[in-house]
Amino acid sequence: MSSIYRYKLDQIIVDLITEFSQKHKYIDRKEYKEEWKKFLEINELIIETEKRRLSELGYKGNLEDKMFKSGRYYFRDKTYEKTTPKKRKQYKKMNPEVLNKINQHVKLMIEKNIKPSEGYNNFIEELDIDKKDEKIKKSYKNQFYNMKVNI
Repeated sequence: MSSIYRYKLDQIIVDLITEFSQKHKYIDRKEYKEEWKKFLEINELIIETEKRRLSELGYKGNLEDKMFKSGRYYFRDKTYEKTTPKKRKQYKKMNPEVLNKINQHVKLMIEKNIKPSEGYNNFIEELDIDKKDEKIKKSYKNQFYNMKVNI
């Protein structure tokens, strides 16, 4: 039988601690400890049940201390609001001709032992491309890195 190294609290306890810590997140340490004592008294039955459950699993630590630290240092700064997933940008495919020119230019710059930034500036001047085009800059520097690593 394998040993348990991380004893997780029951979801009911986690919810209680989260609610408590969110409610008291802006008070100082002394006040927090006083409120924590009240919390333990109010929820004594639930905490005793959790102590029994964890001791049956083999937990030998101080449950109240574990709960206090979880609330004070972990749950109080967590936000549990569901957020809508961000929509990804539409990927713009790079023109194969430009990619081919980038590859040829990068090979030449690597042979001449020129830095990527200087090579990119040279590439922009040769092809008279807008220097603000981040897609080309990123592609150029990425190709430069990949070729340099493979050599």
